[in-house]
Amino acid sequence: MQTMYEEFMEKCLNGEQPKSNEAIYKMAYHDWVNVLTQLWSAIGKPVNDKQLKVYIKQLSDVPMGTLEAIVATVLREHKYNTVPMLAEIWAVMKRDFDGLEQAKATTGNTVWAWRLMGDDKIPRIL
Repeated sequence: MQTMYEEFMEKCLNGEQPKSNEAIYKMAYHDWVNVLTQLWSAIGKPVNDKQLKVYIKQLSDVPMGTLEAIVATVLREHKYNTVPMLAEIWAVMKRDFDGLEQAKATTGNTVWAWRLMGDDKIPRIL
C-alpha cells in the first residue's frame, strides 16, 4: 500500500526519476534566460549575446515569477522598436512591486516548479 506522498510523487513524475539539484538549476536558468530573450524576440531582432550577458548580470537577483511579470508589463508598455533599457525594467519593478526585496517576498515560482513535470499546467493529483 502506497503512502499519499508516494502516490503523489508517482503521479507527478510520470514514471521519471526525480531530477538532481543540478538538473533543476539548469532547467530554471534556461527558463529564466528565455524570459529575458523575449525583449529581443518581441521586436524581431536577434539576441545580442553581449547585451544579454549584461542584462543577465544586472537582473540575476530577480526571481522567475517577478521577471515574467515585469517583462510582460515592459513589453506591453514599451513604445519603440528597440530592446527596453534596464532602467525601464527596474522602474516597472519599483512601480509594480515596490522594489526588488518586496518583489521577492510577494512573487513565487510555484507555477514554474510544475514545468519540471513536463508541462506548464499544475497536475490534478487528488
